[in-house]
Amino acid sequence: MKQKRFESVALCLICLLIAAPVATAVETHTGLLGEGTPWQTPWYINDSGIDGPTVVITGGIHGNEPAGAASAEQIRHWPIVRGKLVVIPRVNTAGLEANTRYIPGAVDAQKDLNRNFPSPGIAQQPRGEIATELWEFVVNQDPDWLFDLHEGYEFNISHKPKPGKKKSVGSTIIYSSRQEIGPMVERMLTAANGTVSDPDRKFVLRGRGPIKRSLASAVNLILNKRAMILETTYKSQPLSIRTHQHRVMMASALRQLEIIERTAEELDELLVSANAEMSQDGVAAQPLSKQQAERLVEVLWEDYAVGETNKRQREIESGQITIGDKTMPFWYKVFGDKPRSGRRLYISMHGGGSAPAAVNDRQYENQKRLYEPDEGVYFVPRAPTNTWNLWHESHIDAFFQRVIENMVLLEDVDPNRVYIMGYSAGGDGVFQLAPRMADRLAAAAMMAGHPNETTPDGLRNLPFTIHMGEHDSAYDRNRLASQWKTTLDDLHRQDPGGYRNQVTIHEGMGHWVNRKDAVAVPWMAQFSRVTCPDLIVWKQDDRTHQRFYWLAVDQQHARPNAIVRVKHDGQAFEIQQCDAAKLLIRVNDQMIDFGQNVRVTYQGDILFDGQLNRSKAVIEKTFNERHDVNAVYSAEIAVEIPL
Repeated sequence: MKQKRFESVALCLICLLIAAPVATAVETHTGLLGEGTPWQTPWYINDSGIDGPTVVITGGIHGNEPAGAASAEQIRHWPIVRGKLVVIPRVNTAGLEANTRYIPGAVDAQKDLNRNFPSPGIAQQPRGEIATELWEFVVNQDPDWLFDLHEGYEFNISHKPKPGKKKSVGSTIIYSSRQEIGPMVERMLTAANGTVSDPDRKFVLRGRGPIKRSLASAVNLILNKRAMILETTYKSQPLSIRTHQHRVMMASALRQLEIIERTAEELDELLVSANAEMSQDGVAAQPLSKQQAERLVEVLWEDYAVGETNKRQREIESGQITIGDKTMPFWYKVFGDKPRSGRRLYISMHGGGSAPAAVNDRQYENQKRLYEPDEGVYFVPRAPTNTWNLWHESHIDAFFQRVIENMVLLEDVDPNRVYIMGYSAGGDGVFQLAPRMADRLAAAAMMAGHPNETTPDGLRNLPFTIHMGEHDSAYDRNRLASQWKTTLDDLHRQDPGGYRNQVTIHEGMGHWVNRKDAVAVPWMAQFSRVTCPDLIVWKQDDRTHQRFYWLAVDQQHARPNAIVRVKHDGQAFEIQQCDAAKLLIRVNDQMIDFGQNVRVTYQGDILFDGQLNRSKAVIEKTFNERHDVNAVYSAEIAVEIPL
């Protein structure tokens, strides 16, 4: 068996951070299963040195069930007070990477890893290399308990399969009632259901035992040890909720076994506080490798998801978002099958404006019915105010940032596929918000609105479509739409890499274009956000921002109507225009080679020429600004613009 112990660490970091003064050192060992094979995967053993049960936790046996792998990776850091905790987070590594249930490339008889283990009267030995090595490893641990973390595709309690089809085991605890562990699983069930408000999504117990030839069944029937499968449900639930449910069930089990002392909530806080303390111990000033930088972003996201999921879930269930003295009600509906990368998000703004609240309420209700994407979250907010500029007041940016964060966290939205759209006064909002929030969007669609004072400069990297009735002459809307078409076409002709647009003036139509504008939805859907463009044109609105793509300024230099234009080519940055006295240029491994010099120039002057180091502080700062893993930078250059 290819197992190699490659590290032995006394007093692991997290245990150091929280252990009571009288606690005994926990010894951590780690190694590889299948070392040197395409599927090699790490194992971790935390040994308290105090007599107690040995518990094995496995995750990722099915590669299209990532919550088990993610939660096992988090659980392996939990501080234990007795016994031994053995964790193999990513058993089927190739399947996880390919997002497939099975073992890629395996023969049909062996492709389902969780049907390859011994079973009385069926098979005395495991089959296939992965099952054989995993089984030998588990046997050698002599476990008292095994918990295998999985996911179902539907909620068992409410699933109504077609005739002849089996019911999904999603959101269940699967165990054998012959093991006489009823009180324990009942407490685990109570803990799991404490995370669920919808009765159609509640967890249930299945006491008939794990399916034959599964790992849990083999541990139960061959080793005569206690084992169970913990299933969450991946339908309509983001990864953060599913991993939280796994952690809650496992915390309940391990506390009952007296292996841990802390509750799930305390352990979640520990994950966050441990990372915060690491940021204060001097590590932040040390250069990071590319792999360390990538892992840090993963840790920051995990900590953020752990700390925010429950609060954001309550916010979504309330149907409204409150920021300061403003409240924004909302409604949304999910369409289609979720792509592997995550769902699209369409934020759709209603019409109305300076009118009684009842008028805007009717427009809000109407907006819910206007568009239906083939796939994605169709999100309709109700404007917090009833003013003429209800969709481009200064508070809207923060509300939409919150919407994006919530949908990424709770509906598994892909942050690179966020779109805004709006009709009439909602179109006014698109005209204003798209240029000033372009770095958070993939495309924008303006219907029957008015641009007011805004200009298209900031749309350089944001595909933009306009739909206007030929006879929509109020406030010169039709004439201004034609002007924008000319301007956007000219900008695109001068800069073929930017200002992608489609402007349609609907012949014979007035303010209402009779749903002909619905083609804007699939037009937008073809685009993904450009996170690191080669040229940025940043024009501040009267509502200013401190960052735009990989550029940033401090609050002092964020002035209305200021323009910054910077071109990036390999290791070189050319500042072509800058109305700010000081500018930050941010970079990551997608943009530069950290082993080579970076040069910044302005009107022929060299403002910076040197190598950069990846910085923990910069990664944390840029992540915390928006909680967007695809818009994190690992180094920054501060330059002053010569007068």
